Amino acid sequence: MSKPDLTLDTNVCGKLQQVYNSDLAEIIRRMNSEFRLVVSPQTAIELKSGLVTFDGVYFEADKDKLRIMLGTKSPTFLPFSATFAIEKALGLKSNVSRLNPAEFRNQIRLILNVRSLKALLEDGVRLRGGPKRKLWTFDRVLHKKQHQQGIDEHNKVMAWVRTATIAFPAAGRSAH
Repeated sequence: MSKPDLTLDTNVCGKLQQVYNSDLAEIIRRMNSEFRLVVSPQTAIELKSGLVTFDGVYFEADKDKLRIMLGTKSPTFLPFSATFAIEKALGLKSNVSRLNPAEFRNQIRLILNVRSLKALLEDGVRLRGGPKRKLWTFDRVLHKKQHQQGIDEHNKVMAWVRTATIAFPAAGRSAH
């Protein structure tokens, strides 16, 4: 029997860190042993936004929220819900440039391997397994643009649904 999926919301990661800190190691151990951790792109973006929006005072605490979301194993990264609906359920191709699960995985790896906000945004970070001379940085402007594109795409699909411009497949059909 396969493990049930567990997806943590942004607020849950923060609450676990703040309120349940003394039990956090056991909570994460049980999350990993009893569930398959699944990462929502919206949660990843919200946690990354909190990390790079301010001056770095809470940088390590914000990284810890990402670690809670990821657990200690390799989680499954989901596509954006609008992307999933458009491409899998409706069979359409979107022309919007968006983050895919592999890009999320790499961005989070970059964030978790950096020592300071300055290094993340300006100096750059070398990643294990990557090109030896390549320094990776995190672009706040690009992050905001991609975040907004995801929101716009979601709003577009919801507008189509509200106006009945598109019809979803029959209820019995799986989108997997």
